[in-house]
Amino acid sequence: MTIQIIDFDIYDLRFHTSKDNTGSDSRSTDPDYSCIYLKIITNNPNIIGIGTAFTLGRGNSAIKAVIQEQIRHIKNLYLDYIIKNFNLIWNNIINDGQLCWNGPEKGICHQANAAIINGLWDIWAKYEKKPVWKLVVDMKPVDLIKILNFDFVEDAISKKDALDILTSNNYKINENIMNTLGYPAYLTCGWSGYSNSKIKDILEKSIKNGLRGFKMKVGKDINEDCKRAYFIRNIIGNDKMLSMDANGSWDTTTSINNMKLLSTYNPYWIEEPTHPDDILAHTKIAKEIYPIHVATGEQCSNKVMFKQYLQNKGLTILQTDIQRLAGINEWLVVMFMCKKLGAKFCLHSGGIGLTNLGVHLCMINAICVDSKIDGCYAEYVDELAEHFENPIVLQNGNYTPPTVIGFGLEIKETSINKYKFPDGQYWKENISIVKEKGWYYN
Repeated sequence: MTIQIIDFDIYDLRFHTSKDNTGSDSRSTDPDYSCIYLKIITNNPNIIGIGTAFTLGRGNSAIKAVIQEQIRHIKNLYLDYIIKNFNLIWNNIINDGQLCWNGPEKGICHQANAAIINGLWDIWAKYEKKPVWKLVVDMKPVDLIKILNFDFVEDAISKKDALDILTSNNYKINENIMNTLGYPAYLTCGWSGYSNSKIKDILEKSIKNGLRGFKMKVGKDINEDCKRAYFIRNIIGNDKMLSMDANGSWDTTTSINNMKLLSTYNPYWIEEPTHPDDILAHTKIAKEIYPIHVATGEQCSNKVMFKQYLQNKGLTILQTDIQRLAGINEWLVVMFMCKKLGAKFCLHSGGIGLTNLGVHLCMINAICVDSKIDGCYAEYVDELAEHFENPIVLQNGNYTPPTVIGFGLEIKETSINKYKFPDGQYWKENISIVKEKGWYYN
């Protein structure tokens, strides 16, 4: 049967996570984890592509509007055409002749594009009856390179460089290692709004389950940050990884001074110490606080910005968000630069669906790009996992290759009906909260 895209369903899903401070940090004090949930419907009822774009609530309406504009680029396309012309289709979506003015390649437009592009990968993998990671691993390296776009980064990574990286890896051995040992995960445990008792419970349970890496939020008050770091370090001991995340709340000087104080607690990295667009500030901070690593990337807009971060040594740990970069196509190009320019890869997965997406990226990177994962960790967030048909479960604190076909992004219909906005059961029963948050757009 020839697969053709025939229709779309777009859901605005919002979960009331601010009620218990889940996701809170120094900047986002009242986040309501939300996403646009895109279904790309084909003429085969068993093959529906799922794409998601994560927000903290209010961003949903803007991303939905962009997706409604952009789906024209893939409407009525046949899968065999998409596979043969993926680079062209990616380029048409990213460089839409009018919406490019609202980017280019950044912000809400890029997030919307990511949902569409990842949805196409989901369709392709489901057609092949493979998990997305396996679809990529089984591709011939030369065919994979053909569907990727290297515009504006070939001064850092050429197609030949990327092909050499792929062909230098022994996929079979690397895949066996992932199946046997897995990819180390770390847990974001210290949300700013969590009490110490709640954090203690989370840590003790996580350590019993094999986790060896943890991250705490900093950036509100340095004295409180030091107290919490002392509290967490005492629970996890000195043999576990502890990282910190300021969510861009400090200026350059404050970042340097505060990390000198926090160095007492042996942090592995400081994430987004300052404004995520300030590459030169990150470079200065990285020099001043060494050997503490500087990690960033979850808000890095595109491959061009990652190129500049890597070339200027503004990061030593590279993080990516597959719902911010424009799908696997762009993410892979960033991974090639990461490998060539010598940064460690530690995946960002904080958000709805990002863990389900991220496990595939870990496998692709470790099998196809860089099998040397010492010192590498991928974020694990299990909040809201109960809403997914196929939640990710760690094995002794590690990600292992998922077996579900596609990305495994399907959200339960009961959850969709309950949390879709504005007419889901939860929001109809809590209209006062909707008004309080200013979510009326009439």
